This record gives sequence, C-alpha cells and structure tokens, in this order.
Amino acid sequence: MLRYRYGVLRYASRKSHKANNSSKAASGTFEDAGILASKVAIIRQTPQDNLNTAGSNTKRGHSSIKTSDLSFKAFQDRLTEVPKNITGDTSKPPRLQHSLARCLYQPMNIVPLRDERTNVFNFTPFLEYVIRVEDFNFDSIAPFISPSDDVRLRNITREMDKKYCSSTSSMTGILSQLHFLISNFRPLNLEQLTKTIHPQHSTFTLGARTATAFILKRAEKGGNKFSISSDKSINRDIILSKLGHCLEALLTTEKSEFNSIFNKNFDNVKPQKSVDHYHYATIGDFVLRSQLDAWDPKLPGTGVFDLKTRAVAAVRHDLFHVENNENYTAYEINKRFGKFESFEREFYELIRSTMLKYSLQARIGDMDGIFVAYHNISKIFGFQYIPQEEMNYILHSNVDTKTREDFKVRDRLLKLLYGEEKLVTQHHHETNQFEISQRIGEAEFNISMQFLSSFLKTVEAGLSKHQHARITMKTVPKCPITKNKEPCLLIFVTPLESSELKAIESMKLQKVILQADNEVVEDYISELEELHEELAQKTTCFAVYAKHEFDNNFKANTSNIPYYNDFSTEMKKYVNKFISNSSSNWIHPYFHYPAEVEDWKVKFNVQQLGIDQRSNAYYQKFLKEQLNLLRVQSTDATKRSDNDFESVRSSMFKLMNGKEEESGPRDSSDISTLQAMLRAISTKNEGRKTASDRNVKKVMWNQK
Repeated sequence: MLRYRYGVLRYASRKSHKANNSSKAASGTFEDAGILASKVAIIRQTPQDNLNTAGSNTKRGHSSIKTSDLSFKAFQDRLTEVPKNITGDTSKPPRLQHSLARCLYQPMNIVPLRDERTNVFNFTPFLEYVIRVEDFNFDSIAPFISPSDDVRLRNITREMDKKYCSSTSSMTGILSQLHFLISNFRPLNLEQLTKTIHPQHSTFTLGARTATAFILKRAEKGGNKFSISSDKSINRDIILSKLGHCLEALLTTEKSEFNSIFNKNFDNVKPQKSVDHYHYATIGDFVLRSQLDAWDPKLPGTGVFDLKTRAVAAVRHDLFHVENNENYTAYEINKRFGKFESFEREFYELIRSTMLKYSLQARIGDMDGIFVAYHNISKIFGFQYIPQEEMNYILHSNVDTKTREDFKVRDRLLKLLYGEEKLVTQHHHETNQFEISQRIGEAEFNISMQFLSSFLKTVEAGLSKHQHARITMKTVPKCPITKNKEPCLLIFVTPLESSELKAIESMKLQKVILQADNEVVEDYISELEELHEELAQKTTCFAVYAKHEFDNNFKANTSNIPYYNDFSTEMKKYVNKFISNSSSNWIHPYFHYPAEVEDWKVKFNVQQLGIDQRSNAYYQKFLKEQLNLLRVQSTDATKRSDNDFESVRSSMFKLMNGKEEESGPRDSSDISTLQAMLRAISTKNEGRKTASDRNVKKVMWNQK
C-alpha cells in the first residue's frame, strides 16, 4: 500500500521535472540567478552594503563559478514588534501553577520536584507521575498551524509590505547553520559544569549540526511573497512532541481544572479549545511568528518565557526502545552532579543539542528565557529556569586558547595602566565578557537575517513565476566540493512545481511512524531517497564563506590609554599588541568591550556552483545523514556482539598484548555502548523501584 502511494508521488515528480526542463528556456534558470539577484540587491543596498558580482572562475569539477560579495553591518537591521494596530488584540499566555513560579526567581538552579534524600516534595506530588499520552485529551489543544496556512500571518505580511513570513520552529534550523558559519563553530562555554563532564566535549552534537531543510512556498500563485516552513517529511518527533503538549498544559493548569479538561480518565471531562498566544516581530523583509507558552509579571521585559520539556538521556538516545517498552524506562535523575542519572548530565546535553535553538526562539519571541521540566516520560524529576542572558553567555562567550591568553595579559596590562580601582569601576573588569556575549548574540542574529533575505531573493530570481523551492543548508568545517579549507555553508536549492510540492507535503513522517512497523518505516525512507534522487538532478549548489570586517586600533585614540604618549616605541608596540583588535587575527569573533560590536561587519562570499555530479553527491550525503538519524530512532537495536564469550575473550587477548580494540563498522542491529549503559542503569533501577514507591508517604516542604 505504501509503495503504491509513494509510487504515484514519484510519477508526479518525474512529470513535473520534465515540464520544468521544457520551460527553463522561457523562465530562466539559476545560471541567470546571480545577475538577477544582484540587480535586486543593488536597488535595496544601503551605504554599508557592498555587492559586487565577480566574473566566472574556473574551479575543479565546475565549468564556471559565479560569485558575489554581500557585506552586512551588525546593527543595520533590528528585530522589532509588529504594531498592535496591525496584529490586533493579543492576550497574554497563562501563568505557571503549582507554585512553580518560585523557580523563575532562582535562575540556573535545578529545583528537584522531590528531594531524593528526605523524600520531601518541593511542589505538589500531583506533578510527579505524568499523564499517559493516550489518556490526554488532545481535542482541547489548538492544532499547530504552519506559516503557509496561517491566514493571519499572511495578512500581517501583506499589510506591512514584507516579503517573507515564518515561525520560530521553521527558522531556528536555518539560523543555527548561519551561527556555525559566522562564529566558525565557536565552542560552548561549559564553565558552569563540574570536572565530572567538562571539558569532555565543548562542541555541538552531530544531531544539532545536521543539515536543515525547509520549503520556500509562494503565498499566492504567481505572487512574490513567500512562507518558510520546515520540511515535515523528515522530522521525527512523535511521542516527545505529543508529551510536550501534555506537560505544558499540566504546568499551567491547576489540578482540578487539568483533570476536567485534559484527562480522559475522568467522566466529567469538558473539552474546550485552548487559544494559542502569538507574538509577531519583523526584521528587514521578514515577519516572524512566535508561540508564547507562559508569562509572569515579575520577570523583566515582556515577562514571557518558553516552556520546554526535556526527556532524560535514556529516552533521547534510545527512543524507539522506550516507545516499544510502553513508553517506560526506570532511568531517573537522582542527584545534582555525575556522569549519569544527574541534572548535570541532562543540562550538559541540553547545552550541546538544543540550547542554540532555544535561544533563537526566545530572541524571536522577545522572551526572557526558558523554563525546563526534566522527565523520563512517566515521571517528572525537576525544573530549571534559564534566562536568555545566560544562554547568550554559554553560546557566545568562549574564545580560542590564544585569545584567552591574550586576555590574561591584557587584564594585567590594564591593571598596571589604570590601577585596581579604575579598572573595576570604569572598565567593568569581571562583567565585560558577559555584556559582550549579549551584543554578539543580537548582532549575529541581525547579520544572519540580512544575509538570508538577500540570498532568498537570489533563489526567487532563479524560479519561474509558478515555482516554489526546497532548500537544504549545512555548514561544514571545509568545503568538500571546492576543496576550500575554510568553514563553508553549503546551500542546495531545488525548484519545485506545484505537484512536486504537494508530493513532499503529503509525505508526513509522523503519520507513517504512528501507524507502521519497522519495515514500513524503511519503505518510507526508501521512497524518500528515490524522490530526492530525482529532485537532485535539478538542484543548484551554493557555497557561502564568511569574512569578518573589524579593526579597532587604539593608536588612533590614545587618550583612552593613560600615559600612552609618554611610552617608548617598544612599549607602545607591546600595548597595541594586546589592546588593539582586528578580525585578521580572529579564529572566532571576539571583542574587548561591548561597544566594539557596533562596528562589526560580515562579508559573505557566495559562489554558485551549479549542478554537477559532485554537488549532487553531497546533496544525497546530507539527506542520508538526516535519514540515518531517523533510522536510528525508528529501529530497535537489541543485539550486542561484544556480549558473547568469544568476543570478550578476543578483546581481553588484545588488551593483554597491548593491541587496541579494532573499531570497525558496527552492525545495524547492535546497540551502542551508551545505549547499553543506559539500559543497564534502567535494569538496575527496576530492582529497587517497586509498586510500593507510589505508596510512600508524600510530605510537602511546608507541611507540618
């Protein structure tokens, strides 16, 4: 049945592809896109822009590469709220219930639901055992509306005369890839973790760095306004996504109200549709929609914050196994620090995998931060509030080793020049880096949106009036196609006819997984691969490089440095070495003072590589990376080849003879070492977690 259904889609794809080829002569192709986009950009450019179309250059594997340079200043455009007279009345989101607001006023701290040592609850025991997904009344939850189907969002975009509209969930993947490019994969600042974990890995996870794909869809046939939506044919978020809705309702609804509206186990359930609360913001050519989860009047700014439900490691790394075990694992969080079963472990993995997306969502929605509830699907263990400022510091404050050493010398030098008191009172000695990271986060977002707007105009210039596009983006440490050794954002643009767009939109992974077994999921993946194999034939590849433009040499303003004019030439050179700041010395962008960020500019070199066998291969490679992540989460791996006696004896023999264990390809049916560890911990806990646990007397912290 599945083969037949998607066979029809493949036929539609082939038919559209032929029609597209026959119309290329009339409509223009991406071969002309660079010139057309340049004309658009030149009309719109500001004095800071520098758009130059270079001539064709011969590169290996490509007959001609068209290049253009786009330069954007950090605060050329800023994110602002859409006026109320355009959006209409918007209501505030709900507030936290069950006294959970106390967590908001002790940010970054982990607040356990129940103290493991004394068994005393910090919040109502009602929160401990999570309602089963099948018992939750989803009819009372407002359905998600994609940007392309949101009439209100389209009307706002038209009334403001903007070109693109999107939602936070669709934009974060795009902006994440641009962050990797602009920051040159800046390591994360993990100084808040203990030596138990830090500094094991200070980079983003493979899953966080994987390619992102989205659909650029015309709002009207033949029109020049577009919506941007994630490609739902690949995303795999079933049980955790559904559970997120359950927990969000649980955290913002009192017990009696929750049971009467959302719990189907109660006979007197009175379903009622909840109302989604949205924030609309604009920057450049974009209107962006954010869904608002919660609000508290005591928080700074708007007081709005996001609710996030974070599953423990045993669920995230072994999702299919847990789902097929009735959504149950005995892996729990029972301590603050440690490699496993600790809040530290969960926070560490949150930083590396999703904090960048959380931060971007908070920024677009003008939110103060995020409220995280840690759980294992069946139980909640604790809560944490993370302000946006703290996320900025973790994401944007780290520097390379050489710069860190330069900072130490600089601080000693400033202390000698200014004296201790002036250094602290006038130069914010300890808070500088925190303030700088806030400015970098905002500037990087602004630059990313400016670039995206300009690039999407290039895409539009290469489409016919009735075509849409599917766009895949991934930043790599060096370009495998052009052999350039600098960080590179590879962008693959596929023009889509209406029938092809319909085929992709109808391939909804969530429905397949909910109704199918492993074999059907594999069939689905095969169909996706076949569809994209044909789409790749008309996909154009772009390689984007980022160069920073910044030079703040203090020699031009010596009054900022006491006694500078009295220094000898040799001493002046020494002072300039540590006080001046030029992007030519950067590995990752860094600044000495917050005000310096104002002068930061980024120049993007965009190379249109066209269509050839090499770029086609990497389009398929990035697709396979996404599908492999899906396959890992949708296949139950139960075999362990190293558990049998022969494997153990062989490993021991190699160890005794000083030979390293061979690291050959792992069988697809094997579970990883991490999965084996997490399952073992769960099994260990089964012995001590019995039904009697539910009967233990539950004492509240304020109970006499």
